[in-house]
Amino acid sequence: MSVAKELTQINIKSAENKFTPTELLWKYLSYLPFFVIAFGISFTVGIYVIRYQQPVYHVSTRLFIKSNNDNNIGGSSRSSGNGGDLIENSLFTSKQVNLDNEIALISTPTIIQKIVQENHFNYHYYDEGKIRRSEIYKNAPFELISGVWADSFAVCAFFVKNLDARGGSIQMNDESQDRTKYRFHWGEWVNVKGNIFKLVLRPGIIPPSSGTNREDEGGKYYFAFLPAAITSAQIETNLSISPYKAKTTIIKLDLKGPNLEKCADELNALVAEYNRQSIEDKSTQLTNTIQFINQRLDYVTKELGSVETDLKDFKNSKQLIDISGQSAQVLNERAKLYDQLTTLEMQEQLFKMVDEEVRKMPAGQYKMIPSNIGLEGSQHSTIFDTYNALVIKKQREEPLVGINSPIMADLNAQLKIAYLAVLQVLSDYKNSLDIQKMSLNEASKKFSSMVNEVPGEEKTFVEIKRQQNVKEGLYLYLLQKREESAIATSSTVSNYQQLEKAAGSNIPLEPNTHRIYIFCIVFGLLIPIAFINIKDIFDDKIRSREHITSKTDMPIIAEIGHINNMVSNLVVADKSRNVIAEQFRVLRTNLSFLLQEKKTILITSTVSGEGKSFIALNLAAVLAISGKKVALLEFDLRKPRIIRNVGLEKKNVGLSNYLSKQTDLITDLYYILDNYPTLHIYACGPIPPNPAELMLGDRIKQLFEELKQLYDYIVVDSAPVGMVSDAFNILPYIDSSIYVVMQRKTLKKQLYYINDLFTSHQLQNVGMVINDVKVGPRQGYYGHQYGYGYGYGYRYGYGYGGKGYGEYFDDEKSTSQIKKLYKRIFSNRTKKKRALKN
Repeated sequence: MSVAKELTQINIKSAENKFTPTELLWKYLSYLPFFVIAFGISFTVGIYVIRYQQPVYHVSTRLFIKSNNDNNIGGSSRSSGNGGDLIENSLFTSKQVNLDNEIALISTPTIIQKIVQENHFNYHYYDEGKIRRSEIYKNAPFELISGVWADSFAVCAFFVKNLDARGGSIQMNDESQDRTKYRFHWGEWVNVKGNIFKLVLRPGIIPPSSGTNREDEGGKYYFAFLPAAITSAQIETNLSISPYKAKTTIIKLDLKGPNLEKCADELNALVAEYNRQSIEDKSTQLTNTIQFINQRLDYVTKELGSVETDLKDFKNSKQLIDISGQSAQVLNERAKLYDQLTTLEMQEQLFKMVDEEVRKMPAGQYKMIPSNIGLEGSQHSTIFDTYNALVIKKQREEPLVGINSPIMADLNAQLKIAYLAVLQVLSDYKNSLDIQKMSLNEASKKFSSMVNEVPGEEKTFVEIKRQQNVKEGLYLYLLQKREESAIATSSTVSNYQQLEKAAGSNIPLEPNTHRIYIFCIVFGLLIPIAFINIKDIFDDKIRSREHITSKTDMPIIAEIGHINNMVSNLVVADKSRNVIAEQFRVLRTNLSFLLQEKKTILITSTVSGEGKSFIALNLAAVLAISGKKVALLEFDLRKPRIIRNVGLEKKNVGLSNYLSKQTDLITDLYYILDNYPTLHIYACGPIPPNPAELMLGDRIKQLFEELKQLYDYIVVDSAPVGMVSDAFNILPYIDSSIYVVMQRKTLKKQLYYINDLFTSHQLQNVGMVINDVKVGPRQGYYGHQYGYGYGYGYRYGYGYGGKGYGEYFDDEKSTSQIKKLYKRIFSNRTKKKRALKN
């Protein structure tokens, strides 16, 4: 394997090195001021948001909805089945709980709007700060008592300023830009543009001293009256209701708003109003039931009196005696059937009462009907309750929304359907009674022959007696129901119980300080990191060794560092131990592997300005101080720089004269530098008009043959191969080539061209030198990754010639300043602690 291939393999292995976490950390730390600025801006914005954003508080409460097993306030369960005492059943029966219905009902706009109007939640009191306006609710020093609002469907807002012991001034805030001030006195009515109201001091509030201008102190207040519909819509938007837990009949109500106390009052008022409406609905239903029972009692009382009179007259006229044992047995069996018929007829009477009450209602004028008067069967009770609930809802909302509103139209449609369902239930119930009666009559036929044997007088007596029992039973039943309803009316309780008063945390829900600080930290990190990475993405210059090794297989034989404040292009001196000199010695060592016994070295690059003349000059110098005779040829005939860079006086004769056959003496062409006696610099001479043709002439071969006889090494500074073809013209006389690239100068895309030159073998025994390397986190270049390239210089400092040839720049110095600052801080703290101890 050739030496070039060995260097290539080493180069490929070094390309596998990646940033370590520590290097990545130091890269970002090198941008520490940028991070500090980003954090400063981020936290400034965060603190501004926390300080001036309108706070949002959260309050909650729980509402227990009692089912048929939870009928008392204490939560103990009572039996509510068909058995038990009638009064107990009447007082404690309730329908099954449907949480979805309850959630929909409690958040209806009608209820919310009612609590807004009753509690003046649409009156908003604000403390007018310099930047933020904060709602203070009951903490305002005054309270507004309204008389007449000019437009209850429009917003009315004004400032209250200049408060003193007697009153203050009012300034409207409207679109007309009217800034007229109205003077007011505490407790006196004032008329401001048709709005009549008065302001009174709240108890316990000490008014400002007379003559004090609160406005100058920034203490003015702001009042806003909003239409009830707007405020109720805001409450409904911020209100959330959900089941508290599975398998419970408890719902949780949550409300958000800018004032904690006001939100709690709104939530408590909402629950209280829902409870009140529940009790009111129950009372209305019981009152209607009592009215219906009283009407039917009057009718039954008259019928019972008539039957009892008939029975008395019959007994007096017939002198009825006890029937015989046989008749008693027959009549006993018959009496059992009569008892069943009696019960059935009582149901018929009750049915006729309800049916008559329902059917005599005028069309569209729906009234409540009794739902608990003893009709057997469960279906009619559910339908009656549904119908009655709709009637109550219509009676409650008709004054609020109007007869012709869409809501009333929808309610009337639902009532019509419910009314038809009631008629259908009554019809079905009548058919059921008829079937039962027919069945009992057929059963009694078998006793007809035996009954005929019973004396006619006794038969008549039994019939009259049965009528008396029916009327008497109905009368007693209605009396009992009236008493039950009266007791239930006086002791009506709600099916809802608020488990605790609404409350919330004094820490606002918004702004969330913890979350904002996290966002500040995240953005303070992400913005600089994103900027740094985007900057790296759009950077088209080579920055690191990996940029080169990932795109070309050309071996890297040396890396030359950056020089700050360079005073001379010749930075290599005898016995110099500075970093740059050591790097050129490394270049000399690696170059010996490429050259072996050969002499001629070509220095080229892609474009001008990448430092090939600087590399050529110092390479020749480092070869010369090793005791070798070196010839440095200024063969960039188009733009020569070496003689100018070393500060020599330019001769009128040079290589261009020799190649054009104007002179034959080589000894007249070179320059000798002080302190470098074995280094001869062959200047370009006058710039020729045809440099490419001169290099193709026959004198070029003669030149190199003579120089090889005189010198140990020939270093050729040629033109850039990426711009002109001059370097290719002298390749037949070259033994080895050095290709120069410059960090932060050479484009990444130019590496593809360099790789093509290497893979196509246009340049023989070629190695790459990276020039002007800045080592440090910002540059993405870490010298310790590349072994001998920088390690030697770091260990031995700047050497003897450091001051004379400029200081080698290393970005690690910028990061070391941070370490020095840390050491200085901690050392000062240690000194202070020791001084205190002493």
